[in-house]
Amino acid sequence: MHRPPGARRYALVPGLSSLALILLFSAHALHWIRILPLERLAALSYDARVQLTARQGPDPRIAIVDIDDRSLRAEGRWPWGRDRIAELVANLFNVYGAASVSFDVLFAEPDTGSGLRLLERLAAQPLAHDPAYLRVLATLRPRLAHDARFAAALKLGPTILGYHFASRAAATGALPAGLPIAGANTRWDGHFRRPRGYVANLPMLQHDAWSAGFFDVEADADDRVREVPLLEQKGAHAYPSLALATVCALLGLNGGQASVVTPSRGDHYYGGRRLTLGPALRIPLTRAGNVFVPYRAARSLTYVSATDVLHRRVDPNLLQNRIVLIGTSALGLGDMKFTPVGLIPGVEIHADLILGLLDQTLPRKPDYFAALQATEVIVLGLLLALGLPRLPPPAGLGAMAALMLGVVAASLYGWRHDHLILPFATPLALIVALGASQIAYGFLAEAHARRRMSARFGQYVPPDLVEEMSRDPAHFTLEGRTAELTILFSDLRGFTALSEGLDAKSLASLLNDYLSAMTRIIHDHHGTIDKYMGDAIMAFWGAPKDDPGHARNAIAAALDMQDALASLNARFRQEGRPTLAMGIGINTGPVRVGNMGSQFRMAYTVMGDAVNLASRLEGLTKYYGVTILIGEATRAAAGDFPYAELGQVKVKGKSRAVAIFEPLRPDAPKAAALSLEAALPLFRDRQWAAAEAAFQGLADAPGYAALAALYLNEIARLRATPPAADWDGAFTFETK
Repeated sequence: MHRPPGARRYALVPGLSSLALILLFSAHALHWIRILPLERLAALSYDARVQLTARQGPDPRIAIVDIDDRSLRAEGRWPWGRDRIAELVANLFNVYGAASVSFDVLFAEPDTGSGLRLLERLAAQPLAHDPAYLRVLATLRPRLAHDARFAAALKLGPTILGYHFASRAAATGALPAGLPIAGANTRWDGHFRRPRGYVANLPMLQHDAWSAGFFDVEADADDRVREVPLLEQKGAHAYPSLALATVCALLGLNGGQASVVTPSRGDHYYGGRRLTLGPALRIPLTRAGNVFVPYRAARSLTYVSATDVLHRRVDPNLLQNRIVLIGTSALGLGDMKFTPVGLIPGVEIHADLILGLLDQTLPRKPDYFAALQATEVIVLGLLLALGLPRLPPPAGLGAMAALMLGVVAASLYGWRHDHLILPFATPLALIVALGASQIAYGFLAEAHARRRMSARFGQYVPPDLVEEMSRDPAHFTLEGRTAELTILFSDLRGFTALSEGLDAKSLASLLNDYLSAMTRIIHDHHGTIDKYMGDAIMAFWGAPKDDPGHARNAIAAALDMQDALASLNARFRQEGRPTLAMGIGINTGPVRVGNMGSQFRMAYTVMGDAVNLASRLEGLTKYYGVTILIGEATRAAAGDFPYAELGQVKVKGKSRAVAIFEPLRPDAPKAAALSLEAALPLFRDRQWAAAEAAFQGLADAPGYAALAALYLNEIARLRATPPAADWDGAFTFETK
């Protein structure tokens, strides 16, 4: 999300990836391409909105007479005789006072279960001349003509039959009268389904029924029914669905009052087609003439078993003045449908749609949906693509959450208050995708920065320090800067002569053991290796990571280096290898630190007068007979150790004298250091006799023989050649 420092050169990568995502999602939003996961996500988000707002409980206007498994056990397997269906319809109208009866059942073939056809064939021959037989047949015919009995029952009230449109060019049964389309859009813009054939009810049944409607429902790719056709066109006429035909029958509407229009601006339904039926019914249509089903909670409507209706065992309040739909939930009859609210009988889809038509609560997707969705994708995409890289991760996540909340709120508001389907899944998926891409880029860029940090500083500083630096690479750079650092030089005494006595392999092994041990100690004390110069080591403290205790850490490292050398020498003696002696010089001061060199080779190093003095101090250790020398600036910056001042020196190239010190361990004997502290003022005050006596007393102190000899020789020289009046007591060294 927030780009790590040093990632500017890679800024084009997330920009291009964001642009590619925006273009990809925009193409999907405009239906130029299909992204199946996004389609699936859109379907699931639609289902979630349906489930969130689905009405609970039964509706007093409608009931379902269910040919359920209990009815099949009681009345026998399906199909039942039409006499039983006629009795069912007669009971619904005459006994229970139903307002209308609609069939989610097809009656395409004649009923042959009564035996009437066989009796008719016998009457034709061989019993054509048997008056008694013909009289009995005439008496039985009205009772055995089940289709006629059913047709007569259909006249008892508003009955709506169901039928099926087919894609193949075949026709069975009789279609109802179609709806002529009124108004300007008589061609319907060619967007409505145009089936080639149909399977309809027996002509005699269709003739006596009030009307009919097709009960076709089509599932989406995931087998869930979300929208269904409301109208289909065959020839010059439109044919309504079972739900629409039922509503037309209830409201007394006919085809002459139907029209399909594309509204103008200012219309409540602007942006989508609608079907107008009569003065009040306005039905939003998709481009294909479909409507979205306003589902109620599954199985929440009033269900009545068909066998109970046949045997008049139903509470009249459950059916009186209600719209009755006859359908089936029996598993063996295969009319169960997957929907956003679960697995329900197909007849319940028609019932929910009838209620939605009556209440004018059908969800609608406007024609400008694709344009609106693409606009949201582009606007949100640009906001995120331009904004996320400039925000820290918490703020970026907050911005993403706010935008997602805005999309969800707008979509839910449109759904709840206007039954409007607004873009939801695609904008949300884009926000997540862009956020994920920015986060992924942030991780990759951070990993790249860490690798660069390791590559830059891994050869100079310890691994744990590199890891610490990689967590915040903004504060570390190879670029040159001026800083106060502490510099250490170490060198082996007499290594040139020692190396002449060893073969190359032995010399390399000895040097590797020595340098490895010293480097480990420097790293342990957070020092940075500048370079190896043969047997010499140059290191510094305070860069690349700031170290307030750089002087103290450098001195501690120097003391530990001398201890480590003693341990190495003990091992070397056991192995029969030569022992080593080392001098260390340390100084503190302002230097220039950074990547320096030429176009052919660069190195992370330090330069400045403080560096030169540290090198000179290392060289002076052999004159003063000590293993570690530090400058007065280091002494002032560290301050934690006991010290012995060894005097003042003027090194080559410098006219100002500086005090030099030997750091002591806390447990080291202090007597010699105190004697030296008393001797130095005598030397500076030109009290030669007293100074000579003091240094002669130091000659036998461990580690101070060379120092005492240095001062005794200098006293002898100054006695012979007295110093000038401005003499400050400093030694002058013109060589390292």
